[in-house]
Amino acid sequence: MLVDAHIHLGMFDDIPNVIKKSSQSNIQLCQVGINLEESSSLLKLFENNHLKVGTVPVFVGIHPWYGQNHNFDETLFLELLKSP
Repeated sequence: MLVDAHIHLGMFDDIPNVIKKSSQSNIQLCQVGINLEESSSLLKLFENNHLKVGTVPVFVGIHPWYGQNHNFDETLFLELLKSP
């Protein structure tokens, strides 16, 4: 098994297909959020498409490039940390 330890799934148009193809190719993805909103959107997408969240670990955070332009929402951050 190969591991892609740093993928930004939000950059792809067909995320479920990216996950499916990776799984078929025996590649474990690790989603790294660029901001809290992207992480939240991806977790909702997983839920809405019946994708098992644990299949792709989602690392919640803020990419350094976006840090100065991001208003940190502690409530959203804590909510995201409770996701499975």
